[in-house]
Amino acid sequence: MPLPSLQQSFSTSQAKSIHLLRALLRESSYLPDANARSFFHTYILNRFRAYQPNPKARNTNRIKKKAISNPDARLSHVQRTAYKGLNLLRRANNGEPRPLWKVLLMAYGRIGKRRFDLLDNLLQKPGAASTEETLASAPTELAPLEGMYHSNKAWLKFFDAPKERLKGKYTISISNRYPRLKVVLTTQVQNRVALGRSMKRAFLETPINNIWERPMPIKRARNDVRRWYAFTMSRLLPHLPTEEWDTLHAMVIGEKRWKDRVVRRTPAGTNALSEEDHSLAVIDAGIRMDRLTKADMRCGQYDQHRITSHMMRRLYAKILSMSCKLKFDEARNRWEAQWGSFSHLGLSSMVVPVDDALFAGVTHKGTLLESPRKRPR
Repeated sequence: MPLPSLQQSFSTSQAKSIHLLRALLRESSYLPDANARSFFHTYILNRFRAYQPNPKARNTNRIKKKAISNPDARLSHVQRTAYKGLNLLRRANNGEPRPLWKVLLMAYGRIGKRRFDLLDNLLQKPGAASTEETLASAPTELAPLEGMYHSNKAWLKFFDAPKERLKGKYTISISNRYPRLKVVLTTQVQNRVALGRSMKRAFLETPINNIWERPMPIKRARNDVRRWYAFTMSRLLPHLPTEEWDTLHAMVIGEKRWKDRVVRRTPAGTNALSEEDHSLAVIDAGIRMDRLTKADMRCGQYDQHRITSHMMRRLYAKILSMSCKLKFDEARNRWEAQWGSFSHLGLSSMVVPVDDALFAGVTHKGTLLESPRKRPR
């Protein structure tokens, strides 16, 4: 007995979503990085499971379900978002630099969901218990700013008490109770590592008095700390696991070669079209005049490139320069962060013999040499 098709078992919109899920999982399996393939496979499944309209569906992976009263109202919007993600993966597999760079940034936690997961781990105290019973039995000790500002906001616990270092200004630093957060933030500012706008300092400077030389209101002081914390968390690049950072470093310095290229599989049950059927298919596609996506177009900056080990090595070097790993120095009893850099790439410049007469009469900046002035007689 033949099995029913998707159109017979589900509605049109449900069948479209299932086709999108299969296409996304298929395209993610061709990504040129093993870590990216694993991350996007899990990420795609969790995104689709979060929007399950069935309230009785079991939540086996502890996924936060979306509270949707009318799932059909948002279905078209969510499907468009899935199409955008599918085109991004297709363009990355075609070798376009910008989509491939974005895929690697998401896979290695520089942007996107994994960055927030790594950030949550960084914001925990070293060796802190995660069980609810231990947290409930632990004594609650107020942080310095929580007592000063009379607030129990969660972000106030990361700061030390204000200290007057400059005349008329307080400096508020990250507390020593969070040494991993403090060392990552400090070293990132020192190395000037950032994806966008870089951070100027690893502490907050705030005036002691307002413009009327009166003590700063508590609400304004609290808002200054909140704004600085929000900006810092939006620019902070959390550390990678040690094993993952070491693998990236080995790829960059050449100890480990890139061998993650996946050859596209032949779709099951596809037969070669005859010449007549192929001509009819081309005519039919021309009559429909479907709009091409960026994954199908080849123009300007969207040109496709052949993914090679040299290309992946440079991308890994850029990722490594924005990543760090943490290790605990037992001799000094403190955490240390090690950041990557482009110097690990070790590419030698190519020297070509050039005739000296070609650049005669010009300086190294390309300007003409001044002729010596004649002395007056």
